[in-house]
Amino acid sequence: MSLLRNKKGFTLIELLVVIAIVGLLATIAIVAMNSARQASRDTKRIADIKQIASALEIYFNDFDAYPKNGQVAGGYNEYDETSPTPLYGYSWDSSCGGGSSSDAFLTPLSISGIMRITPDDPNSNNANTCYLYTSTHDGTDYIDGYYLMAYLEGQDGEQICGLGGIETEYICLKNL
Repeated sequence: MSLLRNKKGFTLIELLVVIAIVGLLATIAIVAMNSARQASRDTKRIADIKQIASALEIYFNDFDAYPKNGQVAGGYNEYDETSPTPLYGYSWDSSCGGGSSSDAFLTPLSISGIMRITPDDPNSNNANTCYLYTSTHDGTDYIDGYYLMAYLEGQDGEQICGLGGIETEYICLKNL
């Protein structure tokens, strides 16, 4: 009888080392995938905001005004550019997706046929990632501009609106 047996298979240590290496590689892949998903959602948000801005310009050409904000208790809630109240203190219309009643600023674009399908935020189950809109006026009833914003998850936005109190994680487009 031979004292050295023919060993077949792997030892427990070898199996644990392989499992640890596979687990580490899987973790790295998941982290990389999450950042790619964030970047993809941010890219869609930027494209959606630009699409909405183009639709707002078409609406302005057709109706000689931008859509009004949704109604609030005291009437419409446009931002009065002559007011000392900061813009971030006003209520913003939001589009959180799913055709909810809060999509007030997109409704005129849809009804007029300018945007047959209105964009939804790619992460619409999160209330912080809604598209935001407020129309502006210069002390008259004439709606002459707007601010349009979207939250970005993985990058800083272009803080071009000059809005105090708004985090820089928002991309902001305006037409005044």
